[in-house]
Amino acid sequence: MSEEAPDPLDRISAAVDIRMEVDVDASADVVWEVLTHFKAWPLWHRGVSFAVLRGELEPGTRLHWRADGMRIRSKLKEVEPERTLGFTLRAMGGWGYHRWTLVPLDDDRTLVRIEEVWAGFVVRLLRRTLHRTLEVSRASWLEALRERVEGSPD
Repeated sequence: MSEEAPDPLDRISAAVDIRMEVDVDASADVVWEVLTHFKAWPLWHRGVSFAVLRGELEPGTRLHWRADGMRIRSKLKEVEPERTLGFTLRAMGGWGYHRWTLVPLDDDRTLVRIEEVWAGFVVRLLRRTLHRTLEVSRASWLEALRERVEGSPD
């Protein structure tokens, strides 16, 4: 009998917990294509200066990127095409988990959800500031993704 793996967003005793979503006027496959073209993140999200996937788009592959001035080391944990992309986060003495969820809606629209948690001593010390910063950053990321997907001929 197989047991389902625990949800990484539930396992962490989070000091910071961000959850938000946006309705995008595009199908999940179009959103997925833009979302998983990591090298292009800086082209549509000004907070990201680089993003490099160090292998195939599969669990265990490392993702190195810089966002909002922080160098972030990640490892892909959840890769369900056109559905879920989840990865660990390590930066500035903290650790966390970020998950994108794509929910197909009627008329080739997609609900795009972000969930992100952070833990660690430094995160607890800077909890309020980090929460505000991440809320603004992630809302901007969602909006930039929506604009890219809805307005891009690519």
